[in-house]
Amino acid sequence: MIFDYGTCQRMFPAGSKARDQHCQATGHSPPVFECDTCCLYFDDEHDRRDHMDLENHWVPDAPECSLCYFRAPTVQEVKHHEFGHHFYCGECNREFQNLNNIRQVNQPFS
Repeated sequence: MIFDYGTCQRMFPAGSKARDQHCQATGHSPPVFECDTCCLYFDDEHDRRDHMDLENHWVPDAPECSLCYFRAPTVQEVKHHEFGHHFYCGECNREFQNLNNIRQVNQPFS
C-alpha cells in the first residue's frame, strides 16, 4: 500500500513506517483525517467517517452503538450518539421517547 503525505505531496511506497520516519525527521505530521485502515485521507472528519462506514474500515475494536451500526473513535462519541439519536441512557439501560425526557433524568450530556 502506498502512503501519501498531504503537506509535501510525497509518496511512500514502503508504507506508513517510512512515512512516519519522514515525519519524525522533518517535523512534518501525517494527514489529520486519515482512514484507520487504508492510506486514504480526507478534508474533514465527516468525509473520513463516511468512507470508513462505506468501506467497513473501522479498526476491529472501534466502539459501536448498542442500537445501530454507528462506530466512532471513542466511547464518549458513541455515548453522545446514543443519547442524541436514540434517546438512550447507558447508565440506566433505557430508551426514552424524546430528547426532553432523557434530559430530565440525565444531565451530563445535555
